[in-house]
Amino acid sequence: MQSIPGEKTVFTPNILRHSLFLSAFSEKQLAVIAEGAMPISIQADQAVLRQGEHSAVMYIVIKGRVGVDRRDTNGELIKLGELTLHESFGESALLGRGICRATVTALEDSEFLTIDRNHFMEVVRQVSLEEMIDIFSALGAQVQLSSEIEFEQTLTRRTLAAQMEAEKQRALTEMVAGVAHEINTPLGAINAAVSIMARELAAPKEV
Repeated sequence: MQSIPGEKTVFTPNILRHSLFLSAFSEKQLAVIAEGAMPISIQADQAVLRQGEHSAVMYIVIKGRVGVDRRDTNGELIKLGELTLHESFGESALLGRGICRATVTALEDSEFLTIDRNHFMEVVRQVSLEEMIDIFSALGAQVQLSSEIEFEQTLTRRTLAAQMEAEKQRALTEMVAGVAHEINTPLGAINAAVSIMARELAAPKEV
């Protein structure tokens, strides 16, 4: 992860307004947030955030795209999707230096606008109670959307696993039935032959 070299670029509030989380802020507040934002670049296949790590930074994609995934309690990988131009991630880190719930990896050389928690909190201290409620509502909507995507991914994966298991059981049943038939056919012939021989041996010999 590295800062983009050159003179400091001041980004317009319009870039920030694309983020659902930041959409509740006024134009003036977004201008202050944008003033303290820093651009960084990440090479393809490099992790921007890792699940389980602490973070105090929010990211907005300004070039490239990233993949988002996480591992569930069983260690299975859940792909949550991709984020592209102007989409954001890491919003919860601005409110509580939380632990990352997912891993975000650059799928190609990418650039991001980063917003540091300390700078963000300076702006938040100036907002009204109503604006604060709107901010938390926006964050709640984003978390709910992420949870719904994860639920759908988990449900799809487990449904597929159940279907595969059922198919395996069906194939196993057919195989066992086939083997039993293969075994029973010669056994039946042998039993018939033994019965015939037994009857012939038990019958009185003709003189």
